[in-house]
Amino acid sequence: MWWKKKDEDIKIGFVAGLSGKYSALGISIRDGFTLAFDEIDYKINNKIVTIIQKDDKQDIKEAKKAIEYFIKNDTKLVVGNATSSMTAITFPIVNNQKDMLLISATASGSDFTAKDDNFLRIQVEHSVKRYRVVSEYIYNKGYKNIFFIYDSKNISYSKGYENIFQDMFVSNG
Repeated sequence: MWWKKKDEDIKIGFVAGLSGKYSALGISIRDGFTLAFDEIDYKINNKIVTIIQKDDKQDIKEAKKAIEYFIKNDTKLVVGNATSSMTAITFPIVNNQKDMLLISATASGSDFTAKDDNFLRIQVEHSVKRYRVVSEYIYNKGYKNIFFIYDSKNISYSKGYENIFQDMFVSNG
């Protein structure tokens, strides 16, 4: 595995909002992630897996601090962040490291599309295809006014959603 030396155990960083707003999302991701390692006794190829958890608190400074900790402590594989807004903060830092990888289960903002970087996401991006069906449904129902209520602190996610949906809605008449 490229992120560890041959005879070393495996360190994996985990960063998400574990307190405050969106903590339910961060805790759910963490619990699912650690459950997978519980099932294999925290071992891969007889190497012990250590998960180092950090709480980004949905705060820019805390997210940066977590990634800087992983860099300083030679943690090359990081799972996180839970929200697109925090991922938008951390992935440029990770991308400046030649041998570090960031993986997110839930970040889906359009900001991460078609980039050559050190970031893998599991959640699909916002796309025209995803919103065409919803837009057509709303059009067919005769709705003329749509209001978006969103969290401005997760604007990376919200704006992509709003922009694509608005384009689809307008193109449908």
